[in-house]
Amino acid sequence: MATIGEHKTHFSGPRVMGGHYLGLEKLDDKDNILCKFEKWFCDKYKESHLVHFYYGKADIPIENIKHGDEVIVAVIDKMKDLKERTFRNGDKDIAVIWKDWKEDTDEVSLGMEEQQNLQIKQIDKFKKIEKYLEENSKDLLKKHSNLEMIMASTYRIKKGKISKEPCIVLYCSCKGVVPINEAKFPTTIHEIKTDVREGFFHLECNFNGDVCAVSKDLLNPLRMGASIGKEGEQIEGTLGGFVKSNDEFGFITCAHNFYGPDEMETPELPKTPITVVQPSHEREGSQECGKTVRSVSSFSNVNEENITVDATFVRLTERCPEQLFFADLFTARLKNCGFSRATFPRYISGTPLDLREDEDRESHLLKKYLKCGTTTGLTMGYLHLDLFRGRLRDCRFSKSTKNLQHKYYQKQLIIEGENFSMGGDSGSFVFQVREDHILDCIGMLVGRCGKYRRAVTPIIPVLNALNASLIPFP
Repeated sequence: MATIGEHKTHFSGPRVMGGHYLGLEKLDDKDNILCKFEKWFCDKYKESHLVHFYYGKADIPIENIKHGDEVIVAVIDKMKDLKERTFRNGDKDIAVIWKDWKEDTDEVSLGMEEQQNLQIKQIDKFKKIEKYLEENSKDLLKKHSNLEMIMASTYRIKKGKISKEPCIVLYCSCKGVVPINEAKFPTTIHEIKTDVREGFFHLECNFNGDVCAVSKDLLNPLRMGASIGKEGEQIEGTLGGFVKSNDEFGFITCAHNFYGPDEMETPELPKTPITVVQPSHEREGSQECGKTVRSVSSFSNVNEENITVDATFVRLTERCPEQLFFADLFTARLKNCGFSRATFPRYISGTPLDLREDEDRESHLLKKYLKCGTTTGLTMGYLHLDLFRGRLRDCRFSKSTKNLQHKYYQKQLIIEGENFSMGGDSGSFVFQVREDHILDCIGMLVGRCGKYRRAVTPIIPVLNALNASLIPFP
């Protein structure tokens, strides 16, 4: 049994002897097979993309695959018309398991309100779990290449049934397959049980776009929640919030809205200014609104808290607002979020709210959290007690940046809510809502980490990294 204990870490994985892994062919042979598989896939399925693929062994029977069978697991973006269940290598058929990178799993779950109540009742245990995750998560992500995310949960799932006990969830790309030369997942981390589920983290920028809305029209003046993008490229993100940085007026959004994975490999991104357009380039009437000044992609320990920051400050050159408003304030969306035309959300506080080390974390669980994004507009969610850790993957990785798949988003806040965000909402500022409808900024949305969960970077490390201060509505 693999356990991470108080003083020792025990893993039961295959041993290396004379260049061979016990019970397996040479690793070089496996790499050869994967190279052939990648070429075959890219030649045959030109509209799909391989996000991640690896060779492993089935640890349990999976459909027609027996325990101990060798398997290729392929994680795909735009998965369609994939009929093959085996890959032919010479005179041998190797089983293939396809996984859709952006498909939400349908595992049973508790309602959000019940999860909130359980978190509050078990607050001390969750604080202990957060401490264990802080100590062990990075090491776990390094040791298990199929581990995608690590989070705490109020419940475990066993044989399709829910057990209401706090646990640490290890989200992987394919349950029941162990990559070659790697250990099984630990069954406990210290005294806390683990629960293995399937799931992926991906950034919430939009590569395709969808139905037109106000945020995607040409806005003059600009508004928070507007569609923005890099000139000449069809990637869409969200104008997060207005700030001042070194006496320059502009806004903050995610760096991954402008930079590809190759460029995000270094903590200090290219300094050559990028022309930013609103709406994004693929929208009709797209026009310049600003230039990038400073971007940060801190996958190394760039701050004392070891919090990953993925952010860009854009200096405005056109359409500067004199009064600041949100885009997409439709009556139906206001009503769904508890507002009305008479009671608008009021962003009048320029003081960021720090939820990272607040001793009274449980009181924040009872609050509502709002964001305004390009794709989903105004939406509401709830804070999850623990923090998120997850592996960065992207279908745009080149062969030269495979080491970037070992970059992780560390210590992100988690907001839960049905349809809280979708592709194109990356960069949206997230606010805690007071009883008098006043908003306090807590962070910036960066990605999706499950059907109802979203990763949000705490706002203070973002502001510190960009030497910026918030500008509220007048």
